Amino acid sequence: MSKYSKSKLTPAKKKFAQVFARTDNAAEAVRQAYPHLAKNSTQNYIKEKGKRLVTNGYVLLEIEKQKELMEVVAGKAIQRIEEIIDNGKEHNALTASMYAYDQVHGKATQRIQQSGSYVYVTYDLSGGNAEPVPQEILDQLAD
Repeated sequence: MSKYSKSKLTPAKKKFAQVFARTDNAAEAVRQAYPHLAKNSTQNYIKEKGKRLVTNGYVLLEIEKQKELMEVVAGKAIQRIEEIIDNGKEHNALTASMYAYDQVHGKATQRIQQSGSYVYVTYDLSGGNAEPVPQEILDQLAD
């Protein structure tokens, strides 16, 4: 039994699905999920690899799952921003909405790890310029 049989996806295919869900760019998703290919392959090969991956049923399911997760996150962010505006804290809502916009438009990243029966999701809302999220934003987005 393969170590991937439970999820049906290798870590690289899962990464491909996550990047593709954010960017809708198969070639970019291949470059990020398979960095060794980005260094050693032609653009045509990378494009073909991306086309093959987006037709893989298991990868398609993971892409849909990732897009649904992004919609849920975006929906929660919009709802929270509306609550903040309704409470008269428009400045905080603007700052929070900028972070939500970055998340939904692929400028932010997420990392999912599983340890035993726990799943940890980490969001980097900086778009790769890892600065901590201001406490003011965390306070406003808290449930």
